[in-house]
Amino acid sequence: MPVLDLSLAMLMFFLFAAWIAAVVLVIADVFVNKDIGGVAKAFWILVVIAVPWLGVLVYFIAHGRGIDERSRHRGYARSRR
Repeated sequence: MPVLDLSLAMLMFFLFAAWIAAVVLVIADVFVNKDIGGVAKAFWILVVIAVPWLGVLVYFIAHGRGIDERSRHRGYARSRR
């Protein structure tokens, strides 16, 4: 296997892993988010499943700051135990 093919395969693997991590982050944040109701949570889950690229991108744009604030709050709460 030539070096360029190996590099391209590694790049694709890491991009795929980053994509999976982003989808998992969005789905987890939808369930943790207390600012949105049950119908909105169901809507976001359906959008992320039906149109993943657009759903994740729009969720990051709409709730990006909230994701950071909630993760910091959870980290701070865990460190206080």
